[in-house]
Amino acid sequence: IKSKIFKDLYSNGFHNCELDLKKILNKDIEKKYSILCKRKDWTPPPGTHDRWLELDKSSVKNIDKIFREKGLIKASEAYYSKKMRVTRVRMTVHRPSDKAWMQFLYDCRNTTKHTGVHIDPLEGVTKAMIYLDNVKSENGPTSYLPKSNRFIYDPLQSLFARSVVAGSWCHNKISRRNIFRLPKELRVTTDFGRLIKDNSNVAKFLDKNLFTFTSDKGNTLLFDPGAGIHTGGIVKKGERIALMVVIDG
Repeated sequence: IKSKIFKDLYSNGFHNCELDLKKILNKDIEKKYSILCKRKDWTPPPGTHDRWLELDKSSVKNIDKIFREKGLIKASEAYYSKKMRVTRVRMTVHRPSDKAWMQFLYDCRNTTKHTGVHIDPLEGVTKAMIYLDNVKSENGPTSYLPKSNRFIYDPLQSLFARSVVAGSWCHNKISRRNIFRLPKELRVTTDFGRLIKDNSNVAKFLDKNLFTFTSDKGNTLLFDPGAGIHTGGIVKKGERIALMVVIDG
């Protein structure tokens, strides 16, 4: 496949573009947004989110159609060598009071600059973030480390790192106790951002190399979440309104 979308996805792990939001916005999205805006702040349990709602089947089907016309589905299929489609779309609203981004080590008070940086535990899917409002650096843009989808890890450590995220958020002493029973080499996680010390070499590397996707670069980011290092939705002021699209087989 010779498309720029595939080349970007293969080489860097992501592709940013502009979609016609008029073809995407509908009453279902408006209704879900209204519901989420009325939700009060709370402390969501590990694995859940502050303000997320699934869109209906009609909305999912419509976005699948738009993605096919744009070539995003074809590029995803070439990337993973299998038939794929949009399987779910979530309406999201992020605000400064959100707690979900700090769920790993939930009971710890301190956060680091790169808390929230992670790799999704599930491989074999692509995701897309569609901004519905103007997203700048202060209201939670998605960031991605270019070429991190090409990184090679120890297979056993990678398996345990994904399993730890899927089975334990290390959110209290009991959950951490289970992890620390493992050999040192297997006490690993793909949700590692909170473990990166500020001003460390790793932190400086991320500061220098992370691609921060703001609205001046487009309104849609297609990316590989299960291999690439990324973060997003951590709002300092205002809010971020977006759709999170999952493309799976």
